[in-house]
Amino acid sequence: MKVSLLVPVYGVEKYIEQCAVSLFEQTYEDIEYIFVDDCTPDNSILKLQSVLDRYPNRAPQVKIIRHDHNRGLGAARKTALASCTGDFVLNVDSDDFLSINAVELLVAQQVLQEADIVTGCIRIYRGEELSETLQVPHEDKKVILKLLLIHNTIPHNLCGRLIRKTLFTDNGISPEEGVNQAEDYAVTPRLFFCAKKLAFVDTPIYHYQVFITGSFSDQISPRHVESFLRANDLVFSFLKQHDVQQDYQFALSLGMLETYYLVLKSGFSSQDILQTCHYKPHGLFKMIHLLLAHKSTIKLFRFVYLTIKWSYKKHLHFAG
Repeated sequence: MKVSLLVPVYGVEKYIEQCAVSLFEQTYEDIEYIFVDDCTPDNSILKLQSVLDRYPNRAPQVKIIRHDHNRGLGAARKTALASCTGDFVLNVDSDDFLSINAVELLVAQQVLQEADIVTGCIRIYRGEELSETLQVPHEDKKVILKLLLIHNTIPHNLCGRLIRKTLFTDNGISPEEGVNQAEDYAVTPRLFFCAKKLAFVDTPIYHYQVFITGSFSDQISPRHVESFLRANDLVFSFLKQHDVQQDYQFALSLGMLETYYLVLKSGFSSQDILQTCHYKPHGLFKMIHLLLAHKSTIKLFRFVYLTIKWSYKKHLHFAG
């Protein structure tokens, strides 16, 4: 079974050596490496090539694709996916790295469970210090997808998951050019909706390095807000079309309340949101959403929202 490792490259001269070494030293052999140079302005590609020279056995498995102009993370991932030929794909950001046996462990679990998506644990580093290890929630697909949709409950990372390629190709799912904020969220819930079988690896697979701290509103720009809204709208529009039984509408609406709150907090207006996002609250959620219309009731909104979210999470864990 061939696994394609998809790696966008931009501005990672300091980190790509560690990443590339972890990829080329994988204990699993049948790997295809797709690196997409998104017109990086530094020496990232030269560093990558230097590392590759130390692994001549991997050289025939490597493709380096260069964009003709800088197009962003979403486009780089889209290019990588369109160019790969593996049965399964594994996304890796080029400032992160994998455990040496990551692919082998993921593939073994996939074969054992005949799974469409295999998720392993993530280690998070802040600087050079290990900050925390995110464990894998062993829940069924419906529970995991609902937890993804309500936001900030379980990781929605695309990187570090072994994913059957046909989940993308058969369902018209792909990273989107221009969606560079919440780009993982734009894709992951849609893949989980289409997956029939999940599997889990209870050891660290993916090592994620955090270089920026602060809140959403501290760092967001208008361009990033639009991208964030587009990501949420992609998920909303997909589920509106495909969730015929409406199994996920409550969770989706709850998550969209959080989206509206964050975007309004960043300085956008309700009209700005409606130009990008097609979701309109209804029923209970319309009443709660009205609390966002006035500064005097935003604290009440937050209390009501968090109370409902806490209760819903309890319900999901009990039901699961």
